[in-house]
Amino acid sequence: LARLGGAEQRRAQDFARAHGVAGGQCNSLRAWIDANAAKFRRPVLGPVALEVKVESEAARATIEACVGVWIWRSFVCQSKHDYDLLYKVCTDKKWRGVNLHTCEQPKGMQQRPYQGAVLQRLKAAGAQGYLDEFIEAPAPVLDILYGHHQVGGILIGDEKFERIFGTAAEKDLRTPRGYLCFSCAADRSVDGGYVVSRFHATVSKYGQRDTTVATSRAHGPTGKLPAAAARVDDEETRLKQAEANAEKDLANAEKAFADATKASTAADRVLQDEQRKTDDTAKDLNAYNRCKVAVEITKDKMDRSEARAAKLEGDLEKESATQRRRVAQALTKVTAALQAYADADAAVHAATAAIAPAMALREFAHDGLKTADEALKEKEEAAHELQRIANEAMQAFDRLKNETRELKETAEAAAPSDDAELTKKLDELPDTVAEVEAVLEGERKEARAIHEDAGLAPKIAELTRRKATLEQKVGGMDAETEQHARDIDRLKAPWERTLRDALAELRDKFSDYMGALGARGTVQLVEAPTFAKWGLAIMVAFRDASDLQQLAAHVQSGGERSVSTIMFLMALQAHLPSPFRVVDEINQGMDEINERIVFKRIVLNSTGPDAPQYWLITPKLLQGLYDMEHPDVRALVVYNGAYNVKRPADWDLSGFLDKKRRAVAAG
Repeated sequence: LARLGGAEQRRAQDFARAHGVAGGQCNSLRAWIDANAAKFRRPVLGPVALEVKVESEAARATIEACVGVWIWRSFVCQSKHDYDLLYKVCTDKKWRGVNLHTCEQPKGMQQRPYQGAVLQRLKAAGAQGYLDEFIEAPAPVLDILYGHHQVGGILIGDEKFERIFGTAAEKDLRTPRGYLCFSCAADRSVDGGYVVSRFHATVSKYGQRDTTVATSRAHGPTGKLPAAAARVDDEETRLKQAEANAEKDLANAEKAFADATKASTAADRVLQDEQRKTDDTAKDLNAYNRCKVAVEITKDKMDRSEARAAKLEGDLEKESATQRRRVAQALTKVTAALQAYADADAAVHAATAAIAPAMALREFAHDGLKTADEALKEKEEAAHELQRIANEAMQAFDRLKNETRELKETAEAAAPSDDAELTKKLDELPDTVAEVEAVLEGERKEARAIHEDAGLAPKIAELTRRKATLEQKVGGMDAETEQHARDIDRLKAPWERTLRDALAELRDKFSDYMGALGARGTVQLVEAPTFAKWGLAIMVAFRDASDLQQLAAHVQSGGERSVSTIMFLMALQAHLPSPFRVVDEINQGMDEINERIVFKRIVLNSTGPDAPQYWLITPKLLQGLYDMEHPDVRALVVYNGAYNVKRPADWDLSGFLDKKRRAVAAG
């Protein structure tokens, strides 16, 4: 900005404030161009907002409503060498808010829609002229405005001009392609503001009878195009103005001196207040410089953080796969160890079950003997109750006899006495108490031998220890996974900020492209619990009375969806580098006006020295597509060439078949 004068420098600062980050990038690129002027073959113009000057605030508000915001942040190169050099600089420095154009030979305004008597009647009705007549800019910059926004064919007027719409006088505006006009009136609610009305008519391609008029209003100027600095036409006038200003300043100074003499105390207080303000301003300036340095440092840190995040994400994926594989192997080993432990435990239970009947029989015998001893003692101590006990014994005997009879019947049913195998097993059982004791003692020895296995307890302890170790490792892996998740959350903020900056640029372009169609559009970020489910929602509205709605098959027509989709893809191209792109029949279902605008947008976004190859497949195109004349556009027609049939009458399918049959028959 050092090359600019004070007024122009303030204008550049206003531009940077109005366009945010992108405006700052444009000013930085302008400074780089000035510092490296020797590297360029021809002058580089830009940013466009600082190259364009308008006659009045009303014209400034009108052109802001007509021209897309992105065009103000553009630079115009006058050679391919300069374009390639700037493109590399913007790519290396990641200045995504800057747009580049090439204009080696300006074509100027080709044809105006209104001339002669028609134009005179329109001016009498309030039209002031064509929009480019109020613009002062270098020829290459005007050529870009002609190509992208047709400023040479847009008629503008005052509040009186707005009254002809909807009346018979409107017929002078109608052309076979419709019309686009603006009117500008003072905004009574805002001092120095204006209300800009847009009138856009489109003609149906079906008979060219029905005309649709869309209107919209905007308040301006918004500041996207900074106000032009006041200019002094010649040195003499400048000196006179300086002399008048100096005399005025001298008179004011003398009056201020007299007032200061009369009220020195008040002046001292004012001086002290001003000194404090100056100190505060100096502090603010120092704080701003520190913040500026901090921003640069933060930007470098953000770039490094993005790189680390990408590396951490890859390392996390690899580490997670490795840990999952190790956990699976460890769980397999634990499962095998637990199965071995279960088999050993089952063997112990089986051995215990084998000796349990013998031990139960022994306990039963001991209990019976103890009961008999107690009964004998009771009989000796209580002889006088002998009769009662005998009676009770008889009753018990009867019950036991009945129970014995029932048990015998049950035993006969379960093990018949004539069963030779069971009789043989019964004979094998011991007959005396001594033999039973001997069997019990043998079983006890075998049980002790089982329980005294010296190798089983260490094996179980080892398996338990290994199980605890594996559980500890799994817990450590869970903690490491949680740490990685916290690292990702910490790195999410700069990534999301970059995403939202790119989305803001995409939203501006898509809104401008849809505005060229007389519609409205924006792009919204759809957030979800996981990054994999994040997405974009395309919101459009094709009528002024309707709200923005998400693009869907049950809401918009096929033509509306087609034009919205291609405009979104055009806006998205700058963020998705690709060697080539293919679209199939995207123009089907569009009316003629929209199809011409869409084709022009495709050519503008898909041509140039660094543009990728673009294939547009369609069964038909409109006649008179002047953008087909671009040197980078080539039409390939299927079944059309030097070796095809020249006359339709020569195409004789039956004759071709007969000739082929004769050739086959002849061998």
